[in-house]
Amino acid sequence: MQPTIIARRIDIGAEIRSYVAHRLGFALDRSRHRIRAVTVRLMDRNGHRGGVDKLCRIQVEVDGQAPLVVSDVAGDLRAAIDGAAHRAAQALARTLRRSVAPLRRQGRLARRLPAAEEAELNLQPAF
Repeated sequence: MQPTIIARRIDIGAEIRSYVAHRLGFALDRSRHRIRAVTVRLMDRNGHRGGVDKLCRIQVEVDGQAPLVVSDVAGDLRAAIDGAAHRAAQALARTLRRSVAPLRRQGRLARRLPAAEEAELNLQPAF
């Protein structure tokens, strides 16, 4: 998975791009087969004045789901990337868990229903 990285008001080099790819690869690896695209936006919110103003916003596009958008703000760019990657992993796991749960319930009901109907109708299985 190669994320698209967009930087505004901040200079990033190959080292930060590599760090973003490595960190997201690690955080989102379990669900990589469901991910269509990942976009990372890095921004220094108030320029050279300093402070806790480094923003990392991650958008994950998942098959069959609305895009997930998470962000984190920190004083250091790497800390913002780490925080946003962690949040993205949690949000993705939660979204996928919620999308699979109804299918599991339907599967259990579908397996039980024919047997219940058979018992009610006193039908013998045909061999």
